[in-house]
Amino acid sequence: NGGENNESSSSFSYENLPSLFFEELKEIHHHGESQIKALFDQNLNYQINLEDEEVKAIKSNCLIVHGDRDEILDVDMAFALYKVLPNSELWIVPNTGHIAITGPNLENFLRTSVQFLTRKEMEKQIPTRDKRR
Repeated sequence: NGGENNESSSSFSYENLPSLFFEELKEIHHHGESQIKALFDQNLNYQINLEDEEVKAIKSNCLIVHGDRDEILDVDMAFALYKVLPNSELWIVPNTGHIAITGPNLENFLRTSVQFLTRKEMEKQIPTRDKRR
């Protein structure tokens, strides 16, 4: 529940974005500055209400990526999702905040993602051994 997130750091705000990060955001958010401002709206109140049983029904392979120093969501939230999501792996990125897949982590994220997706695809193609032998 986004409305419950009142404890986020004031340093993680639109006004305090590093210029390089702001430029990256402008490249991927094509609706301009107003869209970027909305992402950092401290009063944004969204709700995602999924019961554990609904999450367990998701059968897609999922790589959950979470920064160990996330200013918005505690690592416990990522771990709780990992425990319930059946085909998931959890990657806690060290020394990283909320946006763990860009900047200095981009190359590592791309490499890890490709390994995850490739491994999962290979596992589908390899027949399982008959355990009766």
